[in-house]
Amino acid sequence: MKVFAYLRVSSETNKDGHGFIRQKESINIWAANHKTEVVQIFEEVFTGAEIQRPIFAVMLEQMNAIGIKTFVVENQTRLGRDLMVNLHLIASCKKMGVSIIDASTGDDLTKQEEPMSVAMMQISGVFAQLE
Repeated sequence: MKVFAYLRVSSETNKDGHGFIRQKESINIWAANHKTEVVQIFEEVFTGAEIQRPIFAVMLEQMNAIGIKTFVVENQTRLGRDLMVNLHLIASCKKMGVSIIDASTGDDLTKQEEPMSVAMMQISGVFAQLE
């Protein structure tokens, strides 16, 4: 399977720190364990509390252009730090036929349909928002 990777940090100070490095390492480990090729990595310095993100939008456009249907994030907090933002992004991607893999759990965030799985994802989002 071929995937894209989405890495996000909130500020320029995180950009040069271990943020992107740690995220790449986690995603690469997941990819190696799942015989998956990371075709392209998108790095964005942007708040996790906003839905409209320039690099995220470019990634989705490029996915559509070349037929990639999945991207991987290190964990749900890299998608966003606001529960409503995460739910919106997940629902939007699901509607477009795009899957989002959380490398820390291996879960497809767009395929959480069992009530307990949905609840756990939402609880995780609440705690991420508190950080």
